[in-house]
Amino acid sequence: MVPLRISEQTLVIEENWDRCEREIERLWEDGFMITDFDYGDGVYHIVMSAGTGWREQYIESGSEFPERVIEDGWNEGYMVTNIAIDDEEWILVFTSGSHLRSQSWHGTHSFDEFEDMFHEATYNGETVTKIAYDDEDELYIAMTAEGMNWEQKMSNWEDMPEDVFVGGQRHRPYNRNYRSARNNSYQRSGGRFDSYSQGGYGMDHDQPMVTDIIDHDGDYFFIESFGTPYREQRMHLRHHWDDIDAIVAECWDEGFFITTAAHINDEWVLVFSR
Repeated sequence: MVPLRISEQTLVIEENWDRCEREIERLWEDGFMITDFDYGDGVYHIVMSAGTGWREQYIESGSEFPERVIEDGWNEGYMVTNIAIDDEEWILVFTSGSHLRSQSWHGTHSFDEFEDMFHEATYNGETVTKIAYDDEDELYIAMTAEGMNWEQKMSNWEDMPEDVFVGGQRHRPYNRNYRSARNNSYQRSGGRFDSYSQGGYGMDHDQPMVTDIIDHDGDYFFIESFGTPYREQRMHLRHHWDDIDAIVAECWDEGFFITTAAHINDEWVLVFSR
């Protein structure tokens, strides 16, 4: 889940989950929270951020999607803010103090049904806060919440450039396909995306921000959102994490923070926002 504010950031990168958990617990004591993470190339990459305003976190995992523990977390005032899948288990991060009023989860084995879920949820005023896909179980998961007031659409890019700049002085338009609801009942008109598609691609126009990424049949599918506190993004795609290390340092120096990290099609995609 994209946090509404970040003041400082660090990374936990480990092959061993036990060592990973120990470092996460140490950073929790220092006020850092898990704001995104993914697993790729046999390594866990956890983004931890300070200044989010979140209060506490804990982690649950299971070989099957742990739907029972989600209800337990909700009952104790915790919301699911991140989901990742390693070679064996689903890993869920539960957070208190995220300011989400309520939360739901949706799961399906069909991408078409997953899209239908997205369009129905956003039409009904819910915000999609996290999406995940397990290719072994062929299971798509979406977490949705009320109270964020983000306007969202799903887009797909068949060929994502290695470096993308949205908003700011380096902004330039990119070709992507905004997905339409198959059910006409969930088509919405008159929103900010309509204005955007009618000529709002210039750098001076308010831009939708990428708030999550998923893959399907080799294509990148993005959740784009109006209403976030961010006004500028950089997205960088590299085949190896070592190739992105210098970019992370550069972005942090420029005041950008990682808001989405995804390992897709054997490539790393990092979204930086400010």
